[in-house]
Amino acid sequence: MTTISNQETSDKFNQDLCFSIATQVKQVTIPAVAEHGGFHHMTVALPWVCIHCGSQRGEVRQGMSFDGSRRMQVDMWDNPCGHVEKYADVRVFVAKYRDQLKHLQQAIAGQKEVS
Repeated sequence: MTTISNQETSDKFNQDLCFSIATQVKQVTIPAVAEHGGFHHMTVALPWVCIHCGSQRGEVRQGMSFDGSRRMQVDMWDNPCGHVEKYADVRVFVAKYRDQLKHLQQAIAGQKEVS
């Protein structure tokens, strides 16, 4: 008889859940820090819902981030719900849910391999 640990079950659930919602996930590039100097960026997979209310986020478009000294091309979006998601808030979200977001990245990579 094979036993499955709670951690294995949790990991499998997270992977399955992430794969099933991967179509509702977008990969975006944002400033990694407030004073990015024109080159400190991070690319993350985010569930495409507002971190304030859970409504759908707006469409991604290219834009510029200006830190006071340098510009950098980043992804931007406007939420139809009206909430503004500052990059600082998104970075906090990414740090808080790092492990879950890693599963989203893996699900996106898996989809690309299947396509």
